[in-house]
Amino acid sequence: MTFSTKGFYAAIKRLIPTFIFYGIAIAAVIFLDKMSPGGPCVPGLGFICFFFLIPVIFGLMIYNIYLTLHKNKRNGIVAALHAVVLIAIFVMLNI
Repeated sequence: MTFSTKGFYAAIKRLIPTFIFYGIAIAAVIFLDKMSPGGPCVPGLGFICFFFLIPVIFGLMIYNIYLTLHKNKRNGIVAALHAVVLIAIFVMLNI
């Protein structure tokens, strides 16, 4: 296995949209939580947005695995990033 800067920059180029997605998602959750905060009995919009984000991340992970395995794209690192984020969410939620 050899290391090439061309392959490294190609991987970074595939990760940039993923980082932009997570930045926008985090900003949306924070904004919606400030706009409509929840209480102890009623979830706010940020809370609801966060839980709707979990199936979206799972779908993106499955899509990137599909692209990697069946379309011969090199999206394995993006799929791994989505998997790490899902694992981190489940660990934080104690699931």
